[in-house]
Amino acid sequence: MLIKRISCKVIEGQMDSFYDSQKQWKSLSRVNGFIGQVGGWSKRHPLTASIYAFWESQGDYDFFMGEIHDQIFVQSRQGNTYSSIEVDMFQEEKRILDWRMIFWEF
Repeated sequence: MLIKRISCKVIEGQMDSFYDSQKQWKSLSRVNGFIGQVGGWSKRHPLTASIYAFWESQGDYDFFMGEIHDQIFVQSRQGNTYSSIEVDMFQEEKRILDWRMIFWEF
C-alpha cells in the first residue's frame, strides 16, 4: 500500500475555501487503486491542513498523477487557497492480519 501525506499551509481567511475545494477530490473514489483519504486541521498550527491518501500500488498512483490529478486540481481551484505544500510518500505492507494474530495469542 502507498500512503501519501499532504500538508498545506492555508492562507489566512481561506480555510473555508480550502475545505470547499478539498471536497472536489471526492471524484478520487472512482479511480482504480484508490483506497481512501482522511484529513483535518492541525491543533498546533491552525492554518495547516493534512491529508492522508491511501493507494493500492505505486502503479495506480502513477496513473492517477499522470492522467487525472491535474484535472481535479485545476477544477477545484485549491491552489489559490494555500501558500505552501509538502508531500511525503510511504510504502507500507498490509500488516493488519499479522497484528491481529499477535494480539489474539496472549
